[in-house]
Amino acid sequence: MGAGLPVFLGVPGENLVGVFSANEYLTRVNLGRAYDFPTQDTPAFPGKNVTVFGAGNVAMDAARTALRMGAESGHIVYRRTKAEMPARLEEVEHAEEEGVQFAMLSAPLRFNGNAELHLTSVTLQKMELGEPDASGRRRPVPIAGSEYDMSTDLAIVALGTRSNPILLEATPDLAQTQRGYIQVNEETGEVTKKACPEVAGWEKEGAFNGGTLSMTLDFGVAAAEGGESKTDTSKADSKSDTSSSKSDTSKKDVSSSKADTSKTSAAAATSSKASDDTSKAAETGVVVGGALAVIALAGTAVIVAKRRK
Repeated sequence: MGAGLPVFLGVPGENLVGVFSANEYLTRVNLGRAYDFPTQDTPAFPGKNVTVFGAGNVAMDAARTALRMGAESGHIVYRRTKAEMPARLEEVEHAEEEGVQFAMLSAPLRFNGNAELHLTSVTLQKMELGEPDASGRRRPVPIAGSEYDMSTDLAIVALGTRSNPILLEATPDLAQTQRGYIQVNEETGEVTKKACPEVAGWEKEGAFNGGTLSMTLDFGVAAAEGGESKTDTSKADSKSDTSSSKSDTSKKDVSSSKADTSKTSAAAATSSKASDDTSKAAETGVVVGGALAVIALAGTAVIVAKRRK
């Protein structure tokens, strides 16, 4: 589970044939290997005039991918200017080098289709920058009477992702932020102990979260790191009492030869840590979700720790 649900524009015509989220389009081309169709089973939508909405790294990836898949033209539509684009500078430069065109200070009003409900164009409205908004960037303001149509048969919406509601709907006691993300303790990653629903053989306590379901924006690596840090914390807490109680006895009874053997065993245990993580997680009550780190999409990871009765 995580923040992997695509954000759409919310304008009329978004259900026309030819309108995709960046998640689906890039997954089809990369993970589904549509670039090798028909050798592979998954096809890509055959757009010739492609329009991408958004200005982040994923938007650049989508536009460049569409051109590599045979599109005749590729446009990125953004309601601010290049100076406000969140994409990395090298991503923008690479997109320009590959022929991507930029329609700045423009915002979509609606998608237009034919009798077969296939996308034919998008109606845009020109914008101008006003006063800064809450993000610190100047707010785009519509210019009256500036509407115009751009021909397109493939639209890719790359506006980011939001939290997946499935987990939150199943666990209504989870505290949430105003944006619908799980509210956590910044130091420990812990949420309310009433967060976990009843499951046979498990107690409703010890819930932790890490990754994109508690982040407003991040990548898969950070999500995975969040999970790992909560795992390590939980392991340390569960073993702290045992370690302290045995420390004196260990110092007195362990011989130097046993100490060498212990060091060797510790090294071996360290080298096999990755393969033992699952079993150790079961012992300490920590379940860690992995991160999606494919085709430059935001990763997801949720950690729910439960203690076995």
